[in-house]
This record gives sequence, C-alpha cells and structure tokens, in this order.
Amino acid sequence: MKVVIAMRKPLLGLHKACLMIFMLLPLSALGHSGSCPTPGEFRPVVPYELPDEINERIAGTSAVKVVSFWALWCRPCLRELPLLDQLANHARFDIDAIHIGDEEQKIRAMFDRLKISRLSTAHFSDFEPVRALGFVGIPSTLVAVNRKVRYQTMGYISTSEEMLEQWLVCLEKEQRNETD
Repeated sequence: MKVVIAMRKPLLGLHKACLMIFMLLPLSALGHSGSCPTPGEFRPVVPYELPDEINERIAGTSAVKVVSFWALWCRPCLRELPLLDQLANHARFDIDAIHIGDEEQKIRAMFDRLKISRLSTAHFSDFEPVRALGFVGIPSTLVAVNRKVRYQTMGYISTSEEMLEQWLVCLEKEQRNETD
C-alpha cells in the first residue's frame, strides 16, 4: 500500500491577516507601556484620574506614584510592607501605603516591629474608597503616572525589588521624555 501525502501551500492571506492584527494591537494589551516591560502581576487599566480622597492621603511630588492598600490582619500585606518601604527610598517615584481601618497606634507599632520607616500611617476608616477603584481584596496596589492610574494589581507583589525599581524608573523616564 502506497501512502501519498499532499503538501499544501500555507494560506498566505491568513498569515498576513494575523500579522496585521498583531501589529495593530496596542502595546498595553501585551503588558507593556511604551518601552517599559510591565511586571507580571500588574495589569494595564484604562487610565483614570487618581481620586482626591487618595491624593489627600499621599505625599510626594513625583510623577510616578505607587499606592498600596493594606491592613494589620492581612499577612500578605505585612510581607509586602518591607518591599514597599525599601522602594520608598528611591527619589524618582513615590511609594505610599494606605491602611484600611482607623488604628494609627497599632499601625505605628507594626511599623516599629517590621522596621518600616519610610511609609506613612495614612488610612481609610473602611474599605469603600478602595472598592470604588474596583478592588475586592487586599493587598491591592495601583500605579499612577501624572495623577492617572495606569496599572493595578491585587494580591501579594512577588516581583523582586530590583525589577520593580527598574520598571518604575523606566515609567518615570518615559513620562519625562513625553513632557520634554
């Protein structure tokens, strides 16, 4: 018995169409902002203005801001705070942590225990302002560039400090180049 295999030419039209679609996708859909590769747990969002009630609780003048929402009872939040505190040492972006719950003395005691020295004790009395941003749990983190939230993540940030720092510096450089 003889087996004949028929070779067909690939459908060039289909390949070209797929290539065109890929080329038309915005880079943000691929997890990138311009030339800055986005860490895996962060997702680009349709940019929106950083709400005033958050702006009132954060400090700094940098164009790039990271805001993390946390609570004393949240173990992943407590594991993440030292990373955020280390990143807060950088002058090219701002790192803020906003506690959910009105327990300033307990926040200060936890910061002392974890040796947190660069984060503020800012807080919301309840979860509603965070829920209004689309978050359903904590830790939750957003990244804003020029007061526009561009990235969000929910859950523990597992990306290394070095990679996060590189990304945030890249976002700051990209923003500076856009305004020049």
